[in-house]
Amino acid sequence: MSVVRGDSSEVARVAAHVARSVAGREDEHFGIERSPSSVFAGTVLGCLQAGATFSLLEPGSPVDARFLGVSTVLDVDPAGLPDAPAPVVEGWFTLSSEDSVSVLSGLPGQVIAAVTSALAARATLVLDPPSLAEVTVLFTTGPALRGILDKPLSALRTVFVENNGDLLPHDVEALRRAAPSCRFVATYRTDSHGNPLAVYEVPRDWDTGEAPLRLPLGTLVTDRDVSLPQAVGEAGELRVDSVPTGDLVRRWPDGTLEFAGDPGPLETVAALRDLPDVRDAVLTERYGPDGEPVLVGYVAGPGQAPPRVAGVPVVVVDELPRTAAGDYDLEALPGPEAAVAHVGPRTPLEHELTEILCLLLKTDRIGVFDSFFELGGFSLLATQLASRIRENFGVELSLREIFESPTVDGLAQLIVRRELELTGADELEALLAEIERTDTGR
Repeated sequence: MSVVRGDSSEVARVAAHVARSVAGREDEHFGIERSPSSVFAGTVLGCLQAGATFSLLEPGSPVDARFLGVSTVLDVDPAGLPDAPAPVVEGWFTLSSEDSVSVLSGLPGQVIAAVTSALAARATLVLDPPSLAEVTVLFTTGPALRGILDKPLSALRTVFVENNGDLLPHDVEALRRAAPSCRFVATYRTDSHGNPLAVYEVPRDWDTGEAPLRLPLGTLVTDRDVSLPQAVGEAGELRVDSVPTGDLVRRWPDGTLEFAGDPGPLETVAALRDLPDVRDAVLTERYGPDGEPVLVGYVAGPGQAPPRVAGVPVVVVDELPRTAAGDYDLEALPGPEAAVAHVGPRTPLEHELTEILCLLLKTDRIGVFDSFFELGGFSLLATQLASRIRENFGVELSLREIFESPTVDGLAQLIVRRELELTGADELEALLAEIERTDTGR
């Protein structure tokens, strides 16, 4: 861990010197020895600004730097270095001298924003902290944020999260549970100087239940030349300095920008993250045993999950691996053959429902989490299903309820809930006892 307090002017001088020194040396791998100093922070900042490859070295380590691939160890003497302009700190990143600032991201722009804003405020900069319990301001990515929300975050007051279109209301809810008073600030396309293109601070009274599928880009906070769709509500590609970004955006009447690209995959990701006890989820394309590409959903957290969600096979893992840059390490995930196995009926109620669905769909095997509609069901069959449920269980389910809960597991819950509404107190205990009688595999 490195705890840095220092002089921002010295950091600027060292950073400018290092950036000039390492520029154009793409084939070299630099080493920087950790220390709680402005020189250390400036050296890191200069390498980031120049796009140089570097590793942090532990002082006194018995491991030779060459074993880490380091070709040159940077040792900067700040004496006599010419003055350099201090980095401009955006208003969104204005911190307090009482803050403890850390960064969980390998994105250069975020690291630069964390270093410059912390030193400008004379706050404490904590690199690679063993714990986040005392960190008050965090710069991070969506994947890295989701990986820490089960850890102590009581001191956290502001999180700056890079927004590439994958931030969902679920992320805001999870942060509010972990740190109720924390600000959630989404930054978009933070550049090599640590300045974002757009910023969206989630309002304190933001209702995640009524929110759009993903967080907006927010309001432009840059002086760069940005080309946007002219009409309010019109979708178009955002360009910066005449360069296309590949991002489709739409402008609200108040000037707020939102992503306008196809949200299809995110809808499945949101459904995966909404599963009980799931801490995080990701959707990616993998190659199946037959060599054909297949979409696979990976969830971290639960001991069991449905075998498919929105038609996508589900694989349960202990944790989702991440890269040094704070993104998901998709190559480290298991193959689709590790997907959750078929789950058969577990109660008498589920057995009876399974028989009804097998008859209607003309199949011999249905899992309790398999979707009626993904197995070939349609509106007319749904009407027949509602009729069979009425005949067999004496309860009425609407077509809308069947469309919203199209699995044996979901239908069984609806039937039990409806029976509880109709049953008398004398029958309640027996009904609950039946619900609790499950197969040993449940």
